[in-house]
Formats: sequence, structure tokens, C-alpha cells
Amino acid sequence: MEQNIEKIDFKNLSKESLLCLVDANLQLWADNGQDKLGFHAIICKAELFFSELKKKLAKTLIDELAKNNNSTHNGVVLSLSNGSSYDYSNSPAWIEVNGRIEVIKEDLKAIEAIAKVTKTRSEWTDKDGECYVIYPAVSKSAETVKATIK
Repeated sequence: MEQNIEKIDFKNLSKESLLCLVDANLQLWADNGQDKLGFHAIICKAELFFSELKKKLAKTLIDELAKNNNSTHNGVVLSLSNGSSYDYSNSPAWIEVNGRIEVIKEDLKAIEAIAKVTKTRSEWTDKDGECYVIYPAVSKSAETVKATIK
């Protein structure tokens, strides 16, 4: 199932078809020794292009969907989603508890900074004079591909 990626008719493909096309292309590239790195670079550029396009179309799309409620185009259902946020700053109880949480977060950052660099058991004393024993952090890593578009 060889298909040039630039000529794929995305408009008429279902989600299942798109996923099958991904698998077929990966197998094709493995069989033919295709330039996977070069193609990944193109994918990164396309992601940036479509991400920016979605952001810049958002206001227009919201206005259009507000008039039409839901809309289906090319096998994709488009609808408005309420992205509500809440401001709790008018509640004294919330302000007081949040203040304590912020102090704890600062202490946690201090502990993490020490744990990152310490090689052995260390001790740290917080602002209130409470002493904590800190052990070296365990480093976990996974390799990923970083792409910088110039």
C-alpha cells in the first residue's frame, strides 16, 4: 500500500483508516529503508503549521459553532466545549489554605534541589526549624526526539 504522504486525501479518511495508514507507512519505510529522520522533520513542521492554524481559526470557529451548535464536516464532529475556570480568591478559607500550600511547595522545591545534587544522606532545616533527612534523588530518563524548526 504505497502512498505518497503529500497526496493522501485526509478529508475522506476515517480515524480507523488513518491509523491503518500510519502502520502501513511505517512498514513500508522499514522495508524500503526510507529517510525516517527527514520525514520526522516534515511531520514536525506540519504539526507546527496545523497547530498555529487551529489557534488562529479558533475565534471564528467558536462564533460559527455558537450559531450552529454542532457541526459535522469530513467525518469530524465539531462542537463547543465549555472551558470554565473558577476564581476562589474571594474566600478567606481558600486564601489561608492556599498560603500554607505555597509554603509547602517552596519547601518541596528546596528539598528537591538538595536531593538532585546530594550524593549521600543530607539534612535540611526549614524556616520553622524542622529538620528533614534527604536522600539522593533517583534519576529516571527516557530518550525522545527533540525537533527545533529553524
